[in-house]
Amino acid sequence: MNYKQQLAVIEGLNVPPDTQMRMDCPFCNNKNTLLVDTINNNIGWYCFHSSCTAKGKKQGEKDMSYVATTFKKNLIVLNQCIQMKKQ
Repeated sequence: MNYKQQLAVIEGLNVPPDTQMRMDCPFCNNKNTLLVDTINNNIGWYCFHSSCTAKGKKQGEKDMSYVATTFKKNLIVLNQCIQMKKQ
């Protein structure tokens, strides 16, 4: 199965945004071997079964919530560094 076909199947699973989920692989039908990751508006998938070739990644568009979350995390780290230097 090629990338576009795999992507269509993965998108059809309707995994919620910002989620990592293990499930049965729809490509090789093995139990709990497929990891689907929808963190940061990307979709990534990988089957851990040795005979399965299902894997791929699609980079999504970056929206304002992604930018806000990224800057908030960076601000927290920066504030922690400043507090450590003051001590």
